[in-house]
Amino acid sequence: MDYDDISGELEAIFNPEPDDGVYRREWPHDRLRTHHNLDFKYMEDWLWEGSTSHPNTRLWPKGEPGGDDLTQSMDVAQRLFYASLRVFGDSILIYSAGREKDNPSQLRFYPPVVQTFWSGLEAFVRHSSELMIHTSKNLPSPIADYLRDQITTVGKGGKIVKDTRYRSVFPLMAFSITLNPSCLG
Repeated sequence: MDYDDISGELEAIFNPEPDDGVYRREWPHDRLRTHHNLDFKYMEDWLWEGSTSHPNTRLWPKGEPGGDDLTQSMDVAQRLFYASLRVFGDSILIYSAGREKDNPSQLRFYPPVVQTFWSGLEAFVRHSSELMIHTSKNLPSPIADYLRDQITTVGKGGKIVKDTRYRSVFPLMAFSITLNPSCLG
């Protein structure tokens, strides 16, 4: 395969053409309308309540800290995974088409691919841990501190001090899975 063929294949993978020219939306099965006579006219608007694009779909209780940060960063891990796949696709394109001669480094793409993928994994685990802290009932404070990479110590004069101690993502992921096995899907 030459450069243009590989480029076309990768473009088709990352930017597939829609089947019927219409953007796919969350839409109920047509049988609900025909057999059960349910009315879904409210869903013809792009911002119907409950759709992922509606601004009030992800409601957060007032006074609960961290809600805005969690909802604003909920797609970071997915975007990092996607970016690492794009860079990996670029590396396949360059190396298989024989254009690596432009850059003598054989490791030009792979460190960014690994680093970006790892960043996506870490963002996913840390975001999921923080979400678990906010949504779990009666989660003990030491467990919440562990999930947030915090250590609580008593300093001089009895002052309680919280320090950050970053842990590897694997123990955090394993601990999160033991607390909530359903997080694997």
